[in-house]
Amino acid sequence: MADKSQPSDEDTERDSGHEARVVKILDQLMEGLDSDSPADETMRRMLENAMARAARAEEVLEAAQRRLEWLGSRNIFDEVTGLLNRRGLRDALQHDLARARRYGDTGALMLVDVVQLATIREEHGVDAANYVLTAIGNILQTRFREVDRIGWLEGGRFAIALTLIGQEDARKRAAILKGYLDEVEVPWQGRDIPIRIRVGLAYYGQRDAVEDLLERAEAELEEREQRIARLSHPAE
Repeated sequence: MADKSQPSDEDTERDSGHEARVVKILDQLMEGLDSDSPADETMRRMLENAMARAARAEEVLEAAQRRLEWLGSRNIFDEVTGLLNRRGLRDALQHDLARARRYGDTGALMLVDVVQLATIREEHGVDAANYVLTAIGNILQTRFREVDRIGWLEGGRFAIALTLIGQEDARKRAAILKGYLDEVEVPWQGRDIPIRIRVGLAYYGQRDAVEDLLERAEAELEEREQRIARLSHPAE
């Protein structure tokens, strides 16, 4: 599954060809102007500005194409789920944290852990476990914004880099997601496999680093699971 937030090669080539045609048309218009006419001189300046903007747009498209080629060469997508792998997620987080340092953006890292993945693998097999992971990955992609980045880390653990979001909104999204996924049953060979997840959150600002963010999200996830366990089995 490709990252839908990235333009395809076909889209980039089509846009680049469009910009080239625009520049060609502007060149033809420039050739037809009378240099002695004040009106034509004004038009000439307008066309020159338009050509400069078109050239800049073409530069941006070329840079985007180079970025896509670079990302592809780094193998940042997981083959099973089609989501970002750990390397791809780290790249996304590095980008978000750089924006936070430069512009003061805030955001969060959400970890989603499929609690019973090992049991699914034992009872239904590896193919069933991979199918469940893919199904959850598909659900995550439909429930988050295009600006967010979704990755699979390892085992039953997913990560979502939430950009441009406050702590309260991030907590609401986490609660809604858990409530939804805990009701999901994934059909597999005539049987429905129930899902139960746990969620951890860590918030970032201008001074955070990727590893620190991951560690805090994992610690919050474990702490929340321990709280649930204490409530479920209170000490006598």
